[in-house]
Amino acid sequence: MAPYESLISFTLDFTCPWTYLGKKRLEKALSQYQQQHPPSPDSTVVFTLTFLPYQLQPAFPADEERDRRSWLSELHHGGSEEATAAFAEKMAALGAEDGIAFKSLSDGVVANTLEAHRVLHCLQEPKSARGEGAVEPSKFVDSVYASYFENGCSPSSR
Repeated sequence: MAPYESLISFTLDFTCPWTYLGKKRLEKALSQYQQQHPPSPDSTVVFTLTFLPYQLQPAFPADEERDRRSWLSELHHGGSEEATAAFAEKMAALGAEDGIAFKSLSDGVVANTLEAHRVLHCLQEPKSARGEGAVEPSKFVDSVYASYFENGCSPSSR
């Protein structure tokens, strides 16, 4: 019997903590499924994960970086530092449950994510088009998320 292929499209922006959390939880669920339903001759499910781009701030200038704390405060919390701090605490607690250290949720810089999305797009080309030794798309996504949320780096830094 041929394996059943389950195609999963995951829409993300590299500056969205909810998509970072969602990716970790999706991977955990897929792993649990595979453990509970090991491949057999009668039934095999293959999961194929594709990442789709979404820019939360597409008009953000490509050559500009802003302080993340003030940007979060202005954009999402009406300028309230208290609300921004409460959000950072909430996300830190949620992230810790899934192995994410949201150390830099409101520290560091924020920038346009177009370049990171372009790299991800290229990495999702068929292996023959990407060449040998290319980073797997999921590992690239993890790397950008960790760099941004755990180290405070720009999502499109080189």
